[in-house]
Amino acid sequence: MQDIGNRIGAIQQRLVASEEDNMFKVSSDGRKAAVDMRLVDPALFQHGPTKITATAELLASVYEEFKDRIYTDPSTGEPDPVPGALQLVFCAFGTPSEKWNVYGELKDQLRRRGVPEHMVRFIHEAKNDNEKGRLFAAARSGQMAVLVGSTSKMGVGTNIQKRAVHLVDMDAPWRPADVEQRHGRILRQGNQNPEVRISQVVTKESFDSFMWQGLERKSRFINQIMRGRLDVREIEDIGDNTLNFAQAKAITSGNPLVLEKAVADQELARLSRLDRAYNRNLVAVKPHQTRRTSRSGRRSPRPAPDPRRRRTDSGHHRGRLQSHHRGPNPRQQARRCGSKSSQLQSCSTLLGNGGSSDRSHLT
Repeated sequence: MQDIGNRIGAIQQRLVASEEDNMFKVSSDGRKAAVDMRLVDPALFQHGPTKITATAELLASVYEEFKDRIYTDPSTGEPDPVPGALQLVFCAFGTPSEKWNVYGELKDQLRRRGVPEHMVRFIHEAKNDNEKGRLFAAARSGQMAVLVGSTSKMGVGTNIQKRAVHLVDMDAPWRPADVEQRHGRILRQGNQNPEVRISQVVTKESFDSFMWQGLERKSRFINQIMRGRLDVREIEDIGDNTLNFAQAKAITSGNPLVLEKAVADQELARLSRLDRAYNRNLVAVKPHQTRRTSRSGRRSPRPAPDPRRRRTDSGHHRGRLQSHHRGPNPRQQARRCGSKSSQLQSCSTLLGNGGSSDRSHLT
C-alpha cells in the first residue's frame, strides 16, 4: 500500500506520463492487492494470514457443519442419495490460469483443511452452455461442495440455489446490481435451507473499505429512488473507475480518520462552491429586483392637460349639441310616412319651406 501511495503522489505531481501510470491502474492494482499481493507482483510473498486463508477457513468450517444435511427431490419429495450443502464463492481476480492464481490457491488450501479436492469446482470449467448445464446439475445433486466463479459467469441464469447455504464475496464489485446478482444465486425461491449465510471477506487498510462504502452509498440512493422518497436533493457519485487523490492517499495511510477528513474536505469544498454560486446569482439578480421595485412602487404622474386641446374639445361638443337640437331629418321622416292621405299631408307640411325644419311646429 505504501508503493501505491507513492504512485499516487507521482501521478498528482505529473512526474509520470498518463500512458505509463494513472488512477485507473492504481485503483485496479489496489483492488488486486486487497485480494492478494501476488496479483500485483507474482514475486511477492505475503506473510501471515491472507484473504485466501480466511476464506478457506470459513468455507471449511461451514462444510463440516452441513456436509451431512439431507435434501429432497423437488418433483418426488424423496430424499436425495447424496447429502451435503453447497457454498458459492465470488471473486473477479485471479481466475484459473497456468500461472499462480487465486482460484488454484483457494482450492489447495481447502484440500489441506479437509474439503475433498474433487468437490471444489470452478465455473470456468464450463466452456459452453451444455457444459454449464451439467455443472449446475452436479451442484444441485450434491456432487460438489464449493463452486467458485465471477459475477459475469455465475450471475444471471445460474439456477443452483437448491442446496446453497453459504455465499462468500471475496472482492467488491463496482455496481450494486452486481452484488444483487451475486446474492440472488442464494436468496432465491427453491432453496431448501431454512437459513442461509452471506459473508464478505475484507482486508484491513485496503481498497476494500472504499469499495464497500461506495456500494453502500449507491445502494442507499437507488433504494430511495425506488421507494419514491428522496431524503436529499442531490447526490454526488464516483464513477466506476475514478478515484481522487485525497481519498486514495487516505486509504493507503491506514488511518480511518484520514479518510474521514478527506471526505469532510470534499464536502466543505462542495458547500463553498454552492455558497459562491449563490452569492453570484444574488448580485446578478439584485439590480433587476431594484428596477422592478421602482417601477411598481411609484406611479408616474399624469401629464398636464393642454388648454388648446380642451377648447377644441369643448367646441366639438358644442357643435354636437347644436346638431342634436335640430329637427329630424326630412328624408328619414318622409320614409316613415305611410300611404294614407293624412300621413302624406303631414309629410308635405313637414317638407315645406324648402326642406327646412319648422322649429315652432316641432316644439
